[in-house]
Amino acid sequence: MRRSRCPAFGFLWLASAALATLAVLPAAFVPARPAAAQQRPLEHDDVLRWNTIASPSLSPDGEWLAFVLTAMEGDPALTIRPAQEGSSEAVVRGVNPVFSSDSRYLVYDVPPLEAVVDSLKREGKKGDDLPNDSLAVVELAALFQGGEFRLEAIRVVGPVNGRKIAPKGEWAAYEPVQDEGGSEEAEGGEEERPSGEAAAAEEPGGAEDEGDEGDNDKEDGAPLVLHDLTTGVETRYEHVTEYDFAEDAPVLAFATATKDGSGDGVHVVALDGLIRHAVAEGEGRYEQLAVSKDGMRVAFLSDRQSRAQRREADEADEADESEAAGQPEEPPQPDEPSQSVESSQFEFALYQGAAPDWVGASMADSESPGVAEGWWVS
Repeated sequence: MRRSRCPAFGFLWLASAALATLAVLPAAFVPARPAAAQQRPLEHDDVLRWNTIASPSLSPDGEWLAFVLTAMEGDPALTIRPAQEGSSEAVVRGVNPVFSSDSRYLVYDVPPLEAVVDSLKREGKKGDDLPNDSLAVVELAALFQGGEFRLEAIRVVGPVNGRKIAPKGEWAAYEPVQDEGGSEEAEGGEEERPSGEAAAAEEPGGAEDEGDEGDNDKEDGAPLVLHDLTTGVETRYEHVTEYDFAEDAPVLAFATATKDGSGDGVHVVALDGLIRHAVAEGEGRYEQLAVSKDGMRVAFLSDRQSRAQRREADEADEADESEAAGQPEEPPQPDEPSQSVESSQFEFALYQGAAPDWVGASMADSESPGVAEGWWVS
């Protein structure tokens, strides 16, 4: 009996034969893959051109955007533009942009040209011999008119050693760079005159004429300039050692120091009207200043009391020596503990505004601002 071949077996045999035939085909019959595109290797100049986005800032009302593009070489480029897509943009040399609380102004630092700094460094200059940053204020509403960038909308002040922007209101404070003689005039500013003991020191026969040379460990503070972002008007305060703005109120607080002690103290300025309050005065150090959010409380460390005690003890010793000079010599007595204070001791001080409405007062409301109430805590 004749057997029939299985159709499935025949199909498998044909498939095996076809695969074997393809395996022995010459390589010339196999389609070649397209050669991969050759990429140029990165060079040093490519890396130097890479930009990094820094200090992205959005105005409080969400209408303006600012950011800085920095590269390994070259000057930083600050971009200022409305937040809407497709808007015009301004690109200037600058860093550290900060918007004012009402979104009307942008404040930023203008670093010196990198080429200038590099040239000075090659000459061997460094530190204070290099140029400082300047301060720039942008009036945002005037930056673009008719779709064109207006350079007149940017006001540059400086150079400066440092600056702070008020979290509340349209104010900036900066430390101007002084010349070698230690003088620097705030252009267009109104100079604050000293009062109290500081004023007496400038008059003939004042504190400086009394022969008190002060402590050798103290130095005069530096000038501080308060800049009105709206008008550009500046007010200058002398001998400032540290300062800060209140977070939720238009208030500036600062400490002052002079080498002879006549201008030492802590002061608060109500920016609405520029009313200045002396919350603490007297020879001593005033450090680590802190202002409450509402601007009604100022805390700091001071050695004013220990200095006063030391001065009183020294005066008592001098009086005893003078009295003893006219008396017959007495037999030596056992040593007694000295009452003088040999070293200054810092104490914590907290001052609070005497009236809750002084922050919003105007200059016309008070010809002589009152001194705030205070508590000393050892």
